[in-house]
Amino acid sequence: MPKTFACVLFLAVAVSSLLAKDNVFQTVNWPESGQTVLDFSFSKFKDIGGMGKEHKYLTDTIAENVSDKTIGNANFSLYVFDKSNAGSAKDTLILPMSGPAKRLSFK
Repeated sequence: MPKTFACVLFLAVAVSSLLAKDNVFQTVNWPESGQTVLDFSFSKFKDIGGMGKEHKYLTDTIAENVSDKTIGNANFSLYVFDKSNAGSAKDTLILPMSGPAKRLSFK
């Protein structure tokens, strides 16, 4: 029974990670020029409510270290723009230490 549970759990995680890759809305590579070190993938932003003209949005985010080096703690500023290219939001992404080929998922 434990082997069956482990197999089912492994398949569930594998399928969900494959489905997550299909839901990628935007990919950003860092740095923009030269050899890519981090690859950020964002799902579509979901409006989760708000008041008046202000809204809150949620996105599934994956940060993947695509280099062969360990990255120490890193802070990134994320700027979000609407369709008219007006600045809509700013947030800070704080990533803990990440080894080569390591993937971090967060919202």
